[in-house]
Amino acid sequence: MQLHEAAEIIEVLGQTKANALLATGWKLLAVTTATGNDENKNLYVHYVLGKPKPAGADFFDGDWIESKQA
Repeated sequence: MQLHEAAEIIEVLGQTKANALLATGWKLLAVTTATGNDENKNLYVHYVLGKPKPAGADFFDGDWIESKQA
């Protein structure tokens, strides 16, 4: 899946959370690092995951609904 194909995107910290989402159908889009706010300015790994739009659905008010278009 390419980034432009994702209808939902989420960014998580830690491989445990990323693996749990991958097991439920999310796709890995990117892995990046970011500096934390701790005093040592440690780097943390961020996983960016995406899901495609469900077939025949539209996004409305924070949730997927059945599309009204034929």
